[in-house]
Amino acid sequence: MKSTTCLAIGALACSITMCVSAQTQPAGKTRAEVGAELVEAQRDGVVPAPKYDYPRSQDTIERNKQLYAISHQGERAHALFAAPAHSPSESTQ
Repeated sequence: MKSTTCLAIGALACSITMCVSAQTQPAGKTRAEVGAELVEAQRDGVVPAPKYDYPRSQDTIERNKQLYAISHQGERAHALFAAPAHSPSESTQ
């Protein structure tokens, strides 16, 4: 009986400790942060790279940068035209 009580108290203490430690663990990266890092790596020419090219050669990085610039050329121009030239508060003054 005494060992059963000690075992129950020990199990309860362990479960409380696990709950508290689970709540204090820092959260990982958000989906948006991971997506931004992926876009940055693509822009820097680091990905995509073949498995046999590690560490990535400078030729592969330069080629990937060129391919990224070609494939995202229209997005840059669209972003420039979509942004307002001045803020709405300036036009009312």
